[in-house]
Amino acid sequence: MSMEDLKNEIDLLKGQLKAIIPTSGSCKEKDGWDKFSILSKFVASVLLVSIGGLYTYFYKERESQVQQNYSNQQLQIEEHKNRVLEMDAVAKLMPFISSGDEETRKFALLTLKNLASTKLVAALAISNPSLGAASALTNIAASEMSSEQDRVLAEKALGEILYRQNPGVAVARSETGKGALLTWVPPLTKKSGMPFKVLGYKIYYGTSSGNYANVIDVGDVTSISIDALSLDKGKSYYLAITAYDESGNESEFSREFTYKLEA
Repeated sequence: MSMEDLKNEIDLLKGQLKAIIPTSGSCKEKDGWDKFSILSKFVASVLLVSIGGLYTYFYKERESQVQQNYSNQQLQIEEHKNRVLEMDAVAKLMPFISSGDEETRKFALLTLKNLASTKLVAALAISNPSLGAASALTNIAASEMSSEQDRVLAEKALGEILYRQNPGVAVARSETGKGALLTWVPPLTKKSGMPFKVLGYKIYYGTSSGNYANVIDVGDVTSISIDALSLDKGKSYYLAITAYDESGNESEFSREFTYKLEA
């Protein structure tokens, strides 16, 4: 019974009381004992209704609290099970995650993503950065199967580990279903230490290391398929990326990447 129902019940009893007690002049005035008897019944009824209402209210509150506690316990149990499963997956894959082979690291982290979560993969990649870890994160960020939350986590972790490797434009290359993909993060500051407000990026490439005969302005994007560069098949190319600001000032070159388009 709600407090509103209790109020209505009391109003009803008051109406009954008025009906029982005659108005002045309608009959002989009742003596004190009659009035006391009527009032005592009314008070007893009010008390019973009030006690019943309060009991119902507190009972429902108690039941609601018990249900909430049960739901919280079930949630904690489920979270504990998930942590156990994640730790079991990490234990089994750790020899491959810590492998010296970058491709092995990459596939181990991608397997962990499917068995556990992108959040765990990102944490492991940040704690033990490598090209294999960067490549795995790039795949997650570029995959159409990844959720928006997974892509954000992967991109954030990728930016952190790449910036550690190179304070300039940091780049990772990975193979996706759409071919080779270059992904990069911008420089945070200029050589002077002032913030670098990036307007866009340029990709430099050529057939000999450090000698870039070609350059294209890709604008304000942070990834591109190497296939978009129209490279000649069968040749090895060396690529590097710079960022530029509104005044045309360019950052230092990113670290160089080598790519060969199979004939």
